[in-house]
Amino acid sequence: MDNDLKMLNLPEDKEKQLINAGISNITDILYCFPRKYYDLRVALNTNTVIWGNRCAMKLYMQNIFIGSSNRYVKAICTDKATQATVYIYWFNTGFKYVYAKYCKYKGKDIIIDGIPTRDEKGVIKITNPNELTDDIASIMKVVPEYAKIPGMSNSYFIKIIEQCLESCDVEDPIPEDIRLRFSLISQNQMIINYHKAQSIEDLTYAKKKEIFNCVYDYACQLEKDTKGLCIKSSYKPKFLTKCNQLIRELPYRLTADQQDVVAQFIHKAQQGNRVNALIQGDVGCGKTVCAFLIMVSMADNGYQAALMAPTSVLAKQHYEELRSMTSHLGFETVYLGGNMKATEKRKALAMIKEGSANFIVGTHSLISDNVEYFKLGLTIVDEEHKFGVIQRESLKAKAAQGVHSVSMSATPIPRSLALAVYGNALDIYNITTMPEGRKKVLTEVVNNEKSAYRFILTQLRAGHQCYIVCPHVTENKRKTSNSGECTTVEEEISRVESIFSEYGYKSGVLTGKMKESQKDKVIQAFKNNDTQLLIATTIVEVGVNTPNATVIMIRDAERYGLAQLHQLRGRVGRGSLQSYCMLISSDTANPRLAVMCKTNDGFKIAEEDLKLRGTGDLTGVRQSGTDYKFAYILRYPKLFSKIQDIIRDRGSKGVE
Repeated sequence: MDNDLKMLNLPEDKEKQLINAGISNITDILYCFPRKYYDLRVALNTNTVIWGNRCAMKLYMQNIFIGSSNRYVKAICTDKATQATVYIYWFNTGFKYVYAKYCKYKGKDIIIDGIPTRDEKGVIKITNPNELTDDIASIMKVVPEYAKIPGMSNSYFIKIIEQCLESCDVEDPIPEDIRLRFSLISQNQMIINYHKAQSIEDLTYAKKKEIFNCVYDYACQLEKDTKGLCIKSSYKPKFLTKCNQLIRELPYRLTADQQDVVAQFIHKAQQGNRVNALIQGDVGCGKTVCAFLIMVSMADNGYQAALMAPTSVLAKQHYEELRSMTSHLGFETVYLGGNMKATEKRKALAMIKEGSANFIVGTHSLISDNVEYFKLGLTIVDEEHKFGVIQRESLKAKAAQGVHSVSMSATPIPRSLALAVYGNALDIYNITTMPEGRKKVLTEVVNNEKSAYRFILTQLRAGHQCYIVCPHVTENKRKTSNSGECTTVEEEISRVESIFSEYGYKSGVLTGKMKESQKDKVIQAFKNNDTQLLIATTIVEVGVNTPNATVIMIRDAERYGLAQLHQLRGRVGRGSLQSYCMLISSDTANPRLAVMCKTNDGFKIAEEDLKLRGTGDLTGVRQSGTDYKFAYILRYPKLFSKIQDIIRDRGSKGVE
């Protein structure tokens, strides 16, 4: 089939309209399936119509005339079945042409294709009908409606479709034996059914074929893209002497889930299989210590381990904790991040390259071109939802094939969750048990800020501390983001000081624009309880842990995503004290906020995020958004599983 638009001999302006709409060939036209259908096979009357819906109606035209000032054409009709009067209007069109075209139907029975409406006074109107004729067969059929092409009517596009269908001959993406096995129509018949449907059955068969095509294509691509993730690895941690020693030295006992996470990683790695895992668990559940133990197990066997965090605050916290835990075991930990002195960075880079650095902890600096690892056997990405797909893959690319990789998150991005559940590309290590003594953070949507401040005061009087999070630092930032009215840090500082200073309570301010030394000073003052309130942006989302803080108030909460809200909530509830999260918002019906109030389970929140945001592109790099192919996988999991089995079986037999 010749695919060029020139084959259609369309007027130049119509061809241009198609090209501007992204339609460049005949195949594109054939796959422009209707967005909806109108069943006009049964003519309705004024008792059976659904007002505002397109339909076919049988009427008797009593009169037709040109309105005052030649502004419109009006026809007065009667519904013989109900004796109701129906007025038909044509506006914004050549009134002389319209009148000449339809005056011949005066005193005759007609059938009309249009949208009937009825106003509050009971007057029935049809404005600018699609068609009016006495030829019943020309209207009473199933009519497809396509996405609007600027400058082109739906009826004209239908004519182009019909011309293309005359030579329809496209390749079927489904192998013949599989198509017959599932009783599917051919690809050509699917296309014809969509464009020329005359029954529900036509559409059912077409939809079945399209769904199968999408699921099959996705399963093939996913199998191809994830096959490499199941490779063997030469990085085998055989000796666990120092890992076991560190476990014995911990000031607390690992939970059963934490023990399982470490054991599962080590077991798989010892078998010579590459580990590609997601450690999922609520904020404060102990994911970090699991990561440290896994890192020690690799370093004990001569491999380097790198941990990448999204912020310098969190990266420095990990660096200090890991160094203090492991230095007596003979391991060397180096930090690599922005704003380092040149001499410090050169020293760190040299240690990494020569292999004297066992653990490398840092920010995005870990994936810089000038970083050369000696023997990188493990990569860990903390707060994986904060990184793009390319960034996470870039860290793995720093090592040889077979490097183990672990991501950690309280709320994995939809793409990671979908890969784990449907793509067989990730192992999920769940930590469901919290450390002993931890209580659920009570969460509530509050639209009365005065009551929120009163509650904060009660917590401060009890000796506790509070976070207040705002979307923007300054009014200028708010304006440049086109985000409309919202609370800024500057505004909140003034408000907090006016409310709490008279009681002797002090506040600190933390934003991303501050220098590292300033950030460290503010965080330390809050940890020491020198300040009781910390007013901040979302920079506190990770890396700021103060067990004495029992309240977090999130201003304009509807502006945040689920993962971010959950991370922010995780700043409280770090100790044994009952903690609270107040979501300040006038949008009390917001579905994300409802999820936050309903559960503290990060995995359930991620699942809800998957529903709300979409999966992203499992075979690409998009982390969210609706992927209509994957939507079919979610809807038909059993079909997806069957197709996966067929693809793998054919692949094992060498069948393309």
